[in-house]
Amino acid sequence: MTTDFSAATSSQMVPVDSIDCSPGPYCMSFGYDLNPLILSIESVGLLNSPILLASENSHRMVIIAGYRRIQALKRLRLHSFPCRVFPASALDPLHCLLINLYENLSTRKLNDVEKGMVL
Repeated sequence: MTTDFSAATSSQMVPVDSIDCSPGPYCMSFGYDLNPLILSIESVGLLNSPILLASENSHRMVIIAGYRRIQALKRLRLHSFPCRVFPASALDPLHCLLINLYENLSTRKLNDVEKGMVL
């Protein structure tokens, strides 16, 4: 089954204080070093925008994918940055999890703890 969510998302500058920056239900990052990512962002900028889900019952958005990028951007003291934002009604929790999983698998290998989190 192929689903195109590109029409449901918008790219926008998002203030960091409007993001729930805690590892949410879709986070699969464990035991990582932010320094290479920080160096990359300092050198060439943010290449892949984090993906967020607007919340129906909170003013803070939930991170679908890009938890480590957001942590790196916060360490760089950036107050806002481009993100892809889905409306709360656009995705169910399974699709959010799958977006995170496939985005991570397309850019890196999961460590053993992260593989266990997927299961």
